[in-house]
Amino acid sequence: MNRILICLTVFVMTAFSAMAQGDSLDKLVKALGQQSASFDYTFSTDVGFKMTGSGTVKVQGNCFYVKGNGLEVFSDGESVWTLDTAAKELYVDIIDESGTDITNPAQVLSSAETAFTKQLTTSDMVVLVPKGKSEIKQIKLVMKDAEKPVLTKVSVTTSDGTVTDFVIKNMKYSKTLPIETFRLDEKTLSKDYIITDLR
Repeated sequence: MNRILICLTVFVMTAFSAMAQGDSLDKLVKALGQQSASFDYTFSTDVGFKMTGSGTVKVQGNCFYVKGNGLEVFSDGESVWTLDTAAKELYVDIIDESGTDITNPAQVLSSAETAFTKQLTTSDMVVLVPKGKSEIKQIKLVMKDAEKPVLTKVSVTTSDGTVTDFVIKNMKYSKTLPIETFRLDEKTLSKDYIITDLR
């Protein structure tokens, strides 16, 4: 489940950065360069059995917050906190800047233009394929072009053929949020949480 939440963020952030290449979707990149965005999502995938879920996302630059199906994932662009409140576990790690981890949102942001190629572009859809070896085979982004464009659907196909469809709703832009929005203050957790900190 955590992987699905991280993947959603990666795909959205990839869209925001990779689209800045002069087509109609560059409005999205421009809008997000000046403010934050939030949206709700639902997803469905078949991994031998049907899996569905929902949640909310906040994105700003290379920072993100994702909440869904019992997990919360925070990233300030330097560290990532994955909180499982049901299991009372927190996993903390640093952002890998080696350039090899395609599931790392901050890294995807910095390397999207070199890591993906646009295979197909229409006025409301873009299909991206990775340039090199990746767990991702294809990302299809569907957008509604308005004054400030919004994502409406993201469909991700992995190298094993698994397709995960995300439906994006209520995408809204807002003023820049404080960096603390994207950090988890570990001191707010009760003493019975198991914290694994790899920073």
